[in-house]
Amino acid sequence: MENSLKQEQLIAINHDLGNAIVSASAGSGKTFVMIERIIRLLSEKKATLKDILAVTFTDADAADMKEKLKKALTKKVAAGEKWAEKEISELYLADISTL
Repeated sequence: MENSLKQEQLIAINHDLGNAIVSASAGSGKTFVMIERIIRLLSEKKATLKDILAVTFTDADAADMKEKLKKALTKKVAAGEKWAEKEISELYLADISTL
């Protein structure tokens, strides 16, 4: 997967110096990048879902992002990653909303 990502996407996913804004045109992979960054932060225990604010422009986009996060966490649970069990049980706490 990482081989197919653009340099800008990798920078956003791996950013560790505070908050990040992911801004790009429609269809460019913003949601994918944001989900990958959230999963990385959770897996490295650098944040919990309660610590994260993800903002998008429409209710449909926010619902889509939450669903994609749920799917990503479900895959981690299925792979035996214990940290993901707690996070998926607290998915309702994820502050994924609109402006």
